[in-house]
Amino acid sequence: MGAGGMLFRPGDWLGLARALGQGELVPPSGELVERYSAEAAAARLSAAYERLLARPSSSS
Repeated sequence: MGAGGMLFRPGDWLGLARALGQGELVPPSGELVERYSAEAAAARLSAAYERLLARPSSSS
């Protein structure tokens, strides 16, 4: 587990949520909001279409 681990009782889902919420894997809230915003989703979708349209046609 190491020095950074947190223990919680089996079935203590609230305790697990708190431990996960305080962990090092949690990005700053603004970063998380930006990542999942409508604008970011539109940018990912646009990039996917750009990659798809840039492929050579495989029609025979």
